[in-house]
Amino acid sequence: MGATSSGSFSASGDLQCLGMGEPPADKVDLGVGLKRLPTGVYACLLEGKHSFDGTAANTPGLDALLRRRQAVDVWWGMIQDISKTPKGWDWSLNTERLVSVVHHFRPSLARKELLLWLCRYEEVLTFGSRWYKWLEVGDMHLAGDYQPAEEYRGLLRGCACDDAQ
Repeated sequence: MGATSSGSFSASGDLQCLGMGEPPADKVDLGVGLKRLPTGVYACLLEGKHSFDGTAANTPGLDALLRRRQAVDVWWGMIQDISKTPKGWDWSLNTERLVSVVHHFRPSLARKELLLWLCRYEEVLTFGSRWYKWLEVGDMHLAGDYQPAEEYRGLLRGCACDDAQ
């Protein structure tokens, strides 16, 4: 896997910056607004105003955390699985499939001392709504008892998916 600048994983397997703009240092732009993340927690925007195209826009610092924890390969495997997620009639990623992928990869990332949350937010529009979906990744030693308010705690065929942390 070739490395360029930090930023995101692309379908080609190289790290590249997707240019999420330059929000204030203590906040990240999730497409629907700015969010303050605690120290040691980073976001990866999957879907918002644009549908997922096989790349994931990592916020600054996430790539460095993945390298420090030697979790780049696990992360890349998860992003590859997400890229296979079918899209619905509205071209959005299938949430149940995302939950399944997160549930599958959460234990592997936990062994690397990383926490993983699937988050989503609904923006109500004049005609319908738009879902923003992103991952939040935290260093177990820095994130403390942080739980994202937007964490999706849906059910996966009757089982709670947040039991693998």
